[in-house]
Amino acid sequence: MGKIEGIWVRNYGVLRQVGIGSCFLQFAYVNDDTIFTPFQLSSTTVITGTNGSGKSTFLDVFAFLADTYRYGLDKALFKRGGYDIVHTLGSEGPISIGINYRQDNEQLPVTYTISIGRDIHGRAFIETEMLAYREGTTPFPVLYLQNGKNTIRYIVPDEGIDDAALNRIEFTDYLHLGIAQLPEHPAYPALKSIRQLIEGIHQNNFSTDIARGLSASATTKFANPRGYSLFTLIKYMEQYGDNFAVLLDRIVPIFPQISGVRVQKDTDGNPMLFFRISENWLPATRVSDGILRLFNYVLLLEETFPAPLICIEEAENGLDLVACWRLLDAITKYNNRDKTSQLFITTHHNGFVDAVKPETVWVFEQNDTGNTSANRACDDLIIQNILEQGQTLPQDWFSRYFETKM
Repeated sequence: MGKIEGIWVRNYGVLRQVGIGSCFLQFAYVNDDTIFTPFQLSSTTVITGTNGSGKSTFLDVFAFLADTYRYGLDKALFKRGGYDIVHTLGSEGPISIGINYRQDNEQLPVTYTISIGRDIHGRAFIETEMLAYREGTTPFPVLYLQNGKNTIRYIVPDEGIDDAALNRIEFTDYLHLGIAQLPEHPAYPALKSIRQLIEGIHQNNFSTDIARGLSASATTKFANPRGYSLFTLIKYMEQYGDNFAVLLDRIVPIFPQISGVRVQKDTDGNPMLFFRISENWLPATRVSDGILRLFNYVLLLEETFPAPLICIEEAENGLDLVACWRLLDAITKYNNRDKTSQLFITTHHNGFVDAVKPETVWVFEQNDTGNTSANRACDDLIIQNILEQGQTLPQDWFSRYFETKM
C-alpha cells in the first residue's frame, strides 16, 4: 500500500476551499495556492477545532469518495441530501476533490482528482476525472476524462507498450468513477493503488448500541461504520486462528479492569466476545460502552491487514481519562511500527492533541464568511519559536497555546 500525502476539497459543504498536507491546486482548478502549506501528511493526522468548523465534513469527503466508487454518484449524493445540500452555499464552480498519494516503492507520487458539476438538465455528473503521475507540479496523466466527453484518453508512460488499442476507451457512464470501471493493466499501477485506497476507506462512527448485537449478515471485512465493525472484524480475524488468540492476549493490558478476552461460538456458530473482569467472564452485552469502544479502536489499529485509510470521528467520546491515555498509547505504538494504513482522527480533547507532534495536527476554523480554513499547528509563531530555540514543547502545549482557537 501507500500513503496520502495531501488532500484538498472545494465547494463541499463548509469546505469552500480547504487543503491539508502536500497540495498542488492547479489540478483542482483553484488559482490561489498560497493558503496551502505543502507538508506531507504523516501516518496519523489529527484534526481539531470548534463545533461546526468542518471536521466531520472533511472526514465525510473520504466516505463520499468511497460511496461514489461503490454505489455511484446519485446514491452518494442522495445519502447526503442531494447536490444542493452538499455544494457550498453561495459558491460557484463544481465540487472538487483531489488526493496526492504515493505508492510504496514508487518513485513518483500520483494525483487523483474529480470534479462534480451539473449538466444542462440540472443533473449532477462527474465532469472531470484525472489520475496522473506527478514530477514536481507537472502531471503525467494515466487517464483523463473531461467535460463529459464519451472517451477516456490513456497516456501510456511506457514507450515499449503499444497504446493503439488502449489510447481511447468508450465511456458513457458519468455517474460512476472511471477508476471503478476500467480494467487493471500492468502499465497503470497507479490505477490499482488508488482503487484499493478508495475501496478500502473505513469510516468508524462507532455505536455501542449497534455493536452489542451480532450481525449474521455482515460480510464486509471492515464493516458497517456505525458499530458492526467490532463483530465483523472478529469474524474476519478468526481466520488467523491461534494468531488471533495471541493478539487478544497481547492487547489485554491496554484495557483497564480487564484481565482476559476470549471468543466463543453461540448455538448458531456465530462468535461471541467475552471479557474477564475480576473472576467473571462477561459477554459484550454486559460490558461498559467505553470498553467496547476502546476494544474496537485497538483491534482496528492492530489488524494484520488493516484498512488502508481509517477515519475515527471524536475518538474520545465515551472514554474516561485512563481509557483515552490507553488509546493514545496504542496510537503511539501504531505510529512507531511499520504500517500499511493511515489514520485520520478528529477530536475536541486537548489531551489527545497534547500527546502528538504539532506537525501532525491541523486546526480547523470558521472564517467570517462561515467557511473553513485549515492551519497546521506547528506553523503557529509561538510553537515555531520554541522549536527553533531547541526547546521541547510542554506536555500541555496545545492546551496552553491553542485553547483560544477552541
